[in-house]
Amino acid sequence: MVYERYAKAIEKVLTGIVQREHYDVDISEIWVETSIPQDLIVEIIENFPLQLPEALHSITSGRNIIWKRKDS
Repeated sequence: MVYERYAKAIEKVLTGIVQREHYDVDISEIWVETSIPQDLIVEIIENFPLQLPEALHSITSGRNIIWKRKDS
């Protein structure tokens, strides 16, 4: 499966969400804008190197944290 196309779509959507001043994102928000299945979104976030916006704090799935920015 070609993940690069999906990864780019996720990166683009996250950039747009952060520009709207939402810094903690649920994968359902990504799903609504991309139509990528949620399990695939989680797989890509966990296993594919993404260029995520600096202002993004976390990505969750319900109460589960999928990704969280490490404190520098």
